[in-house]
Amino acid sequence: MFWQIRLLLILLAAVELSFSQNSSPALQINPAAPQQGDTLRISSSRPATHARLGDRRIQLFAQTDNTLLGLMPIAANHRPGQFPIEILDSKGAVLTTQTVVIRKANFLEQNVQLTRTLQELKAAPGDAEAMRQFQAIVSTDRNWFEPLSSPVPGCVVSPYGVQRLHNGKPTGNYHSGIDQRGAAGTPVRAAAAGTVRLVKPLALGGNTVG
Repeated sequence: MFWQIRLLLILLAAVELSFSQNSSPALQINPAAPQQGDTLRISSSRPATHARLGDRRIQLFAQTDNTLLGLMPIAANHRPGQFPIEILDSKGAVLTTQTVVIRKANFLEQNVQLTRTLQELKAAPGDAEAMRQFQAIVSTDRNWFEPLSSPVPGCVVSPYGVQRLHNGKPTGNYHSGIDQRGAAGTPVRAAAAGTVRLVKPLALGGNTVG
């Protein structure tokens, strides 16, 4: 009788372990109905390590409550529609998938009047490559914590995602940042902790720190 009970306990433990290994990790995605330009807050559990939306892959970082958190940006020009968010393990295998519906944002348009001198400005040699190299850097260490801070207290004069026109003509580009107004000499602070990788005066972008 004793050996039968012991065998039953071993079998139950094996079934529980198998279920635990094969069950999908918990997954929460906010906002539930995102639009172009939004940032998805993805919360999951182990053994997840990364999340993927199309070609973009982000790392999930450990939280104090034993969950994992990552921020997934949606580009302003991302195509609207249904797209899968895949949760991956350390080997890149898909653990679970959840579909999100990305809505059209209907961004505003902004017409920038340029003088002939400004129209003739060109990027300096090396500027574009410096920006590409900087934007390709992905840190495996988490330095940021929520909430993120505004760099300056001034009002926003040009929001993210605005469709840019030059002298009334569409450029095909959108505003990939946020412009804020500040008085001369106002300190500009980082939105979160991090490591400075780029300090360069850009011919078109101005003095740049990133």
